[in-house]
Amino acid sequence: MRAWGRVRRPCVSGWLLLSGVWGLCAVAAAAPRGDYNVFLEQTYTDNAPLEADAQSDWLTVLGVEGVLSEHGGRLDADLRARVAREEYYRNTVEDDTALSLLADTRFWLRPRTLSWAFYDRFARVGETVEDAERPGAQQNANVVWTGPDAAFHLGPVDDWLLGGRVGHTYFESDADSVRYAANTGWRHRTDENAELTVIGRAQQVDFKEQSDTAIDYDRYDLFAGHQRTGGSPLQWRAQLGMSRVELDGRDSDDALLLDSEVTYRRSAPTLVGARLAHQYTDATGRLLDTSGILRGLEPVTDLSVGTSLIYERRYELFFRREAPIWTAEARGYYVDEDFKTEDSDRDISGLRLSGSRSLSARADLGGEVYGERIHYQLFEREDKDYGASVSLTWRLGSELRLRGAVGHIVRNSDVDAAEYEENRVLIALVYGGSLD
Repeated sequence: MRAWGRVRRPCVSGWLLLSGVWGLCAVAAAAPRGDYNVFLEQTYTDNAPLEADAQSDWLTVLGVEGVLSEHGGRLDADLRARVAREEYYRNTVEDDTALSLLADTRFWLRPRTLSWAFYDRFARVGETVEDAERPGAQQNANVVWTGPDAAFHLGPVDDWLLGGRVGHTYFESDADSVRYAANTGWRHRTDENAELTVIGRAQQVDFKEQSDTAIDYDRYDLFAGHQRTGGSPLQWRAQLGMSRVELDGRDSDDALLLDSEVTYRRSAPTLVGARLAHQYTDATGRLLDTSGILRGLEPVTDLSVGTSLIYERRYELFFRREAPIWTAEARGYYVDEDFKTEDSDRDISGLRLSGSRSLSARADLGGEVYGERIHYQLFEREDKDYGASVSLTWRLGSELRLRGAVGHIVRNSDVDAAEYEENRVLIALVYGGSLD
């Protein structure tokens, strides 16, 4: 028998809806700062569906995107949204309206003591881990996560922490789940920029439709953490402890819980960072993963629909250098994924290099190259992906820009049907401004 019992889903959905409406209204009422873009893109590609049997097509995209931010007073909020209509002239891929949303808000009912958090992420994800990037093999996913947090002051530098969350994950397939979480712990502030924590956390995950891969489970974590987020060129966030997972009808599984990030800014224009993690996660956990010093970077692994619990070992290195007229970034990574209820175990390694340079007061040049190897450990398949792109942006006015880009990608695979190659040319007109 599950230790947590079950809660009726209509009650959960009602709480999520009320929290979402409240969170978005609070952001809108706060007169936040932000930026927006309206864009029209025309792309020619010689392999629109990214398949071995290449099919060329013209793609027209019309959309709008924006970023809102508000920090101060009773509200901390970050919103990012993009909606675009995608039309394929030759119907090689089905036309679609693509929406992506990230809403991360916290309203302080009592300053720095009692708050309510609301998180919503809507994204397009792959239907399988093998084909996560194929335009014709994707579906929408939405994760909503909300609940209260409280800090009871035990002294000048000590707090007792309590928190709770309820969430729902929606997929277009039958992979929906409801999850409940609670945590408690102790926090000690060593100085104004650093703190030490000891946290216990419990989580219950219930799938709408159970199957051989969608198995309800309970998870328990106990860990200590330390972080420094200012006051020094060296900053870090580290957690170390143990996790226990109890899958319905199976033996419990104990594993190391380790999640750490460190950055070093030697001088204002140079940033070096690293991440090391050994932890349980799943498709929902990856959609929720926006914490940490390296927040804002694209995920290393492609997001895909999934119900399996995963134990991942992740290692990342990151470098950024900024100068008055150019920037350069490099990122290397290795990820080992152990799927608990699916035969999709794999390891991923890769390197990405990108940069930009200002050519004049009106023109900017940008580029990226990458290589990635994906090895599926339980069957004979290894994919090697390579890509390169170059873009040129010309400012026609203070708010109007013209952008052109060319790109080339290729996948070499042990499975002939999985191989593909694509060349594309893009031209875009972008109108954007600030909401300040």
